[in-house]
Amino acid sequence: MWGLGIGADVVFWSLLMFMCSFVGMIGMWVVGGQSVCVEVKVVDVSSEMLDILMMLDMMSLSFVSLVFFISSCVLFYSLSYMSSDENSSRLVGLIVVFIMSMVMLIVFPSLLGLIIGWDGLGLSSFLLVVFYQNDNALASGMITAISNRIGDGLLISGMGACLGVGHWNSFFEIGGLIGGLIGLASITKSAQVPFCAWLPAAMAAPTPVSSLVHSSTLVTAGVYLLLRYGVVVEVADVLLVLSSMTLILGGVSAFFEVDVKKVVALSTLSQLGMMVFVVSLGFKVFCLFHLYMHALLKASLFLAVGAIIHARNEQDINHIKGSIIDSPGSSVVVVVACGALSGVPFLCGWFSKDVVLEALLGGVSWVYSFILLVGAMSSVIYSGRLVWLCVFSPIGFSSMSCGADCKVMLSSMVMLLLGVVFGGPFFHYWLDVGSVVVASEYDKFMGLMVIGVGWVFILSWFTQRIQYVGWKVGDIEFFCSGLWKEFFKMMWFLPLLSGEVAMGLLLLSNMSFRYIEQGWVEYFGGKGVKEVWELFFSFHQRSQSGGMNLILRVMSTMFFIMVVGVWINIV
Repeated sequence: MWGLGIGADVVFWSLLMFMCSFVGMIGMWVVGGQSVCVEVKVVDVSSEMLDILMMLDMMSLSFVSLVFFISSCVLFYSLSYMSSDENSSRLVGLIVVFIMSMVMLIVFPSLLGLIIGWDGLGLSSFLLVVFYQNDNALASGMITAISNRIGDGLLISGMGACLGVGHWNSFFEIGGLIGGLIGLASITKSAQVPFCAWLPAAMAAPTPVSSLVHSSTLVTAGVYLLLRYGVVVEVADVLLVLSSMTLILGGVSAFFEVDVKKVVALSTLSQLGMMVFVVSLGFKVFCLFHLYMHALLKASLFLAVGAIIHARNEQDINHIKGSIIDSPGSSVVVVVACGALSGVPFLCGWFSKDVVLEALLGGVSWVYSFILLVGAMSSVIYSGRLVWLCVFSPIGFSSMSCGADCKVMLSSMVMLLLGVVFGGPFFHYWLDVGSVVVASEYDKFMGLMVIGVGWVFILSWFTQRIQYVGWKVGDIEFFCSGLWKEFFKMMWFLPLLSGEVAMGLLLLSNMSFRYIEQGWVEYFGGKGVKEVWELFFSFHQRSQSGGMNLILRVMSTMFFIMVVGVWINIV
């Protein structure tokens, strides 16, 4: 298949994944509210038996269908985006492996299948982040790999603990130590504090990869782990604290960031904090619903922003202003996607965010309600800032290198835009969200009021033309000094801390390899034993090749001395 040319390969995989998405939607209709376990025998010889189990229910089929739909659009988008790159065939191959690893993680209910898909995601994501093979990509890839390896270690420890339980399957009740290990492993992939620095660093990858990572694959793997394995109870308090910090950190940092891709990445971080926050309070259906809506709008937003960056060859939000003039199609997608992220009525983000606000504002304490309000308000503010500075501000300084509204790219974005518009009612029906929500009129009004107040706040800024952050050095400080601005912009300096910790671990491993592995361990270990045996065999070889007479003379002399000594003592 790879011999047909990169264009034919991309079209083939894109169509295949679109068909798989359609098959998944048919499976949702067939399965309904039931769960089907498919068992495939791989090896059945004598006492050796290996079976592959696949869990097909509404959660797995809807998730797989969404992953295939977004992947199909992203692959078709990469047909134009990576057309001038000579390594585009390698990118397509890695993306396919990346997607298949995610599908394995979703449909295999055992921890053994989970660790295969989990490690496949980690390995392929590292290779995709370092795709451009420069210093920045390598540093980002190392932070991503080290953060994910912590989750790998926790999952492997959970597999070891499963030996005492007797099963690895998720449809059995998993709790105690195993549930705690799986729950802690989930926070590494879902980029919760303190493992959140790798998510903005992964922006070193090409835009199609970033769209997949931040929408329906890598970052959602941790959330899916919490939903599928039901391990929230064991780590609920930890998840509440970490997700609250992540929710606020992502929203505030996106408020101050000037790199367009990092603004979108930090918005993903904030929404991930909201998902984990919701599921830690026990609202699993709402978390899954918001995860699907966020995947659709974030994939379209990343592709639109990537098209503008590709045309301008610039990521600074101050240099790509006024994209509505030269990139009207991509700009419309940015506006609609940001509107959905803010919660504009009747877009997909409004369906999930309104449900979450209704449920949590009326059913939890005022502390959790306040945290949720801050997260919802921050999403409105950084979305409005992105739209104003990137789309509607006066034209920027960066000239276009190519057309932003490419027909191939626009086709992919239009398909995802249809998901943004119609995905809300579709998944609201299939997940039966309406039967779960029981809210009073006051709670419904509070949800709409939060969204409205956020937009009024943004519009008041726009009318006064206060462009408060991201301009040249020497502009008026907004509410805080330069140090505080850097503190919020740099995610509370967590990337620096993560980088220093990662470099410290690498230096420690290098020193241990040089002074322990190649030093004392070699001297007292295999190398020392080898040298001792070489000395022994060398002595033995000499004795067999003519040195026996000398040995006999020495032994005879020693015996004569011993006899003489004994005789003298007797006399």
